[in-house]
This record gives sequence, C-alpha cells and structure tokens, in this order.
Amino acid sequence: MDRGFKQILWMTWTLRNRTLFLNYTIRSRITRTTLQNYWNSSKVNATHILDCINNQCSDMDLKDMLDILTILTKIVNEDGKQFNLRNHKGFKILCEKLQKQIRNMNVSDVVQVIKLLNFLDIPASTMLMQNLLQIIRNSINELDIHQIHLLLIILKKMEDTPLSSALLIALPILIPNILSTKLDYLNLKELSLALLYIKYVERRDLTNKIYKSIESLLMYDSRNVSVSTLKYIFISLCTLSNKTKFVSDHFKTMEIIRQALFQKINKLTPTDILECIIEICKNVIEGRMIPYSYNTTFINELLNVAITKNMDPKICFDIANFLNNISYIYIPFIEFMINEHVKEDVMKQIRSHNLKTILRTLSNAEYQSVPWFVLENKFLDETFIKKCSIQTLLKYALDLAALNRYYPKMLSTIFTNIDKKILISFTDLDFKRLLLLYQSVKTLYPDYLGPWFDKDEFYMYHISEKVSNELRETLERAMGGPQYVLSYLKTKIGHNINHAIIMRKGGFPIAFNTYNSDILAKYTHYVEELQCTQENFVILIVEFPSVAYSINTQKLLGVRNLQIKTIEKWTGHRCVSINMKVWFNLPSHERVTHIMQKIKDKYPEIMETT
Repeated sequence: MDRGFKQILWMTWTLRNRTLFLNYTIRSRITRTTLQNYWNSSKVNATHILDCINNQCSDMDLKDMLDILTILTKIVNEDGKQFNLRNHKGFKILCEKLQKQIRNMNVSDVVQVIKLLNFLDIPASTMLMQNLLQIIRNSINELDIHQIHLLLIILKKMEDTPLSSALLIALPILIPNILSTKLDYLNLKELSLALLYIKYVERRDLTNKIYKSIESLLMYDSRNVSVSTLKYIFISLCTLSNKTKFVSDHFKTMEIIRQALFQKINKLTPTDILECIIEICKNVIEGRMIPYSYNTTFINELLNVAITKNMDPKICFDIANFLNNISYIYIPFIEFMINEHVKEDVMKQIRSHNLKTILRTLSNAEYQSVPWFVLENKFLDETFIKKCSIQTLLKYALDLAALNRYYPKMLSTIFTNIDKKILISFTDLDFKRLLLLYQSVKTLYPDYLGPWFDKDEFYMYHISEKVSNELRETLERAMGGPQYVLSYLKTKIGHNINHAIIMRKGGFPIAFNTYNSDILAKYTHYVEELQCTQENFVILIVEFPSVAYSINTQKLLGVRNLQIKTIEKWTGHRCVSINMKVWFNLPSHERVTHIMQKIKDKYPEIMETT
C-alpha cells in the first residue's frame, strides 16, 4: 500500500484518540498544522479513507485490507453507526479486493474479516460473506474454542441463511472434540470459555477434568488471575446452575471462584457487578440450586463496591430492578440510590419503568426516608399520569400505600377508570392489587373523599385463594381438636383469612362450638360476626408463599405487610402470617412449636397468667 495512505490511516485513528490526552495548548497547535484536515468527525474521516481507496490504492495486500477494516470499525463504533459506508465506491472496491484475497486467507483471517464485516452490518446473504462462511464450513475442524465462541456470537446476530443456520448447528457439535484435544487446561481463559459450552459434553470425565483444572489453578495462584477472567468463570458457572448433572458434584468449584473473586472484588466495575447480579438473580428466579450461586455476603459486598464506585443512575436502577425480582433488600444500597439518584435533574428524565423500580424498592423495604417532593413532582404530574395504564398506576398506588403515602389525585384516577372493559383485561394479580388498594384506602386512609369504583361489578370476578389442609390439621392438633379452629373466613371488605383461633390468658384455646357459647351465634363466614368477650383473643392466621418475603431478611414485603395491617385495622384482631415454604421445610415435630412462637410474638400477653 502507498506509504502516504498508511500515514493517513495512522493519523486518522491514532491522533483522534490522542486528543484525549493532550492539553489544550498542544491540541490547538496541532489543529493549526496540516493535520487539521484529518481532525474531523467520524463520517469525514471514514469517507476520506474510502476516497483514498477509490483514488490511489490498487496494490493493497491482505494485511492492508484488514488494517483498513479495523480502523473503519473503530471509527463507526465511535459514531454509533450513524452513517452507512456500504454505498461508497471505495468500500465496494475494498470488498472486491477482499473477495479476490479469500484463497490466501487462513482460518484466523477469515474469522477476523467476518467479525469486522458483521460489525459494519454487511448482510450474511452477500456473496463475500457467503464465501467467507463457506471457507469456515470447509475448515471447520481447524477452529479452536476462541474462534468457535466468536463465530457463534456472530452467527446468532446474523440474518438467517441456509449456510449460517447450518454452521449454528454444526459448531456446537465440535465442542466435545475440541475440549478433549485442543483445550489448554493450564489456561484459565480457555477454561472459562469451555464452561460456556460444557452443556454439549456428555462425558463426565471431561467435565470433571475442566472443573478440577479450574480449582487447581485458582488454588495454586489466584492472585495473578485477572478479575475479568474470574468474573467470566463465575458467570459461566452460574449459567450451569439449572443443569443438575453439572452442579451436584461441583459446589466446591463455585466456592473457590467466589472466594477468589471476593479477594479482588474492589477491581470490579459497576458494569461487572451488574452482570454478576443478573446471573445470580436468574438462578434464583429459575428456582433451581439456589445455594450454588446465591450467597448473601457476596451479594452485599458486590453492592458495597458498586456504591463506593459511585455507579451511575442507569446501572443503579438496573441493579435495583434485578434485586426487586428476587425480593432482595439491602438498606445501604437503597440509601445510596435515594441520596445520589433521586434528585430533580434525574427525575425529570426518568422513564416510567425506572420510577416503578424505585417505588418497588422502597415499598419492599418499607423505607420512608425519602425526598418525597422530588418523586411527587413526577408521579403526580398530569401528563405523566395520563400516559400510564391503569395497571401501572395501580402498582404505583399500592407501593405508595405500603409506604403510608396516599394521593387523592392518583386514587381518583384509578377508581373512576375501573369499568367492565378494564376489569375484563385484568389478570388475577391485577384484581388482587385493586382489592388490596381498596382495602388499604378504606381502612388506613379515611380522609379519602373521592369516587370509588363499582364494587358490585368487581365482586362478579372470583379471586381464588389456596388453603393448606396440613396447616389446619397441625393447628387442630396444637389446640386440641377441630372445634378450636375455624377456616375459610372473610371480611366484609373482601379479605380472605385462612384460619382463626380464640385463646384466653395463659395460652388456653377456646372452642367455637360449645353448647353454651355465643361465639358463632350470628356467624356465616365473616370475621366481623364472631362474638367474643374482651377477655378472649381472636387470632387470625394468613398463609403466605415464600415470594411474599424478602429472600435475605425473611421479612414480609411491604405490600404483603399492608395486607396484614388492613386486616388488623378493619377487624380489630391481630393477624399472624405464616411463611408456608419455611413451615413445610420444618420437621413435623417442630411445626406446632413454630406456630405457637408466631402467636406468642404477636400476642405476648396471651402467655400471661391471670
């Protein structure tokens, strides 16, 4: 290639980047020289290179063409792909010359050209790309794991053609052979890639060898392993958590990698931390092998590092969203989010899904030390409210109610827009949210004087509730028989209460149906119809699934706790919540003790002797 053109390429890319490190005086002096013609926008620089190809460069070799493609991709990447090079004559000449050089390319060259052309959005259906993919197909056994990994990423993003689809099927088939013959078992980077594709391997001895190699390398010298490699191994292990055959024997590998990553955790960037948290949350949501990747201490430390590195609003809200998905509560993280990112300038630009994330985070933790005037300016804005669906406003209002915040404007907008058409579109969860919002306003916000929705229309739709017979039977054994337990109760504003018992001081149960008792004289199925003396204590019991509780604190989430508050306020009786997953996991002889301790915590005066 012409030496002058090479200098242009060097100046176009290298000097553009060096401006970041030059002081103002030097930068000004440079721009006054003859180089100023090349100190332009990305589009001008890329166009200038292509013009030179068109006008001057007839003797480019393969290395020259790869250099030009590399520089073009970097320039295009800087500009966010805002312009199209494909129609430029110089680029067409470059592609024609690449086509002529295909026979001289080795496999590495072909993979590199495919990568660069794909980044420049060259379609897979073009003759050049098809010929390059054909070379890959013919040389498929020469590929190493790095090249296969890169090609699989590219092919998944590429438009479907018969050849690209065939390669997507064929490449994973090569993995077992590559892992057994070409993998460097002393190279952690290669081993981390191997973990991504271990799912294609049926040989247990091969998978064990990969795990053991990772363990021995980390135990021998983890200090010299880069934090990025450790992160990729951790993420790769997380992706295997739903593959039981890869997990059951290899908890040790995860413990070792987590410990090694913990030692270098301060070197992780906020983006790295987000990636780790995403994978951990995926494992929890899938519900399989949670201990494999989930570790409270590790997650807390990840969040602490993200806080010290002053993560930007986007990453902060993304992390909060994933933590909400698994009901994870960490107060220092919430405090950082509120203090650093719940500000007027951020709120003006915030999107509705991020506002929903903030409110859900606060609601889950029942965290109220918030600059409410900043948030209120956003979610009480009429334009904002009009843009939100009723379902979205319902979520906002319920999260706010859990924080004891009620806004008549928002409530009246929701209640006046609830009609038959809206109700038909509701899911079971939407019905439950609307009912709980109604109950909370009715019991905890008596100052509301606005309109209500048509409750007769609402009650036409049945909200199903599951009740555990096992819990009822355990209560009957604990109390002394079925006459001491009442089940399937309701309140007149729609609460469903699973069970009720009555006790007097000293911890003695009282039967509901004794011949001289008036307790059930007027009872149909409403709690309000129970007739008890002041000396007796009515204890209402509500069953909750594990998702109603924070995964790390095991406290009821704000919205679920709101349900307990409304029951207690409306009935005047105290309500005990039972985490059914925790209860079922207890040995049978401990289940009664667990229930009695819950009752004692809620009603300590019951155990007082008269």
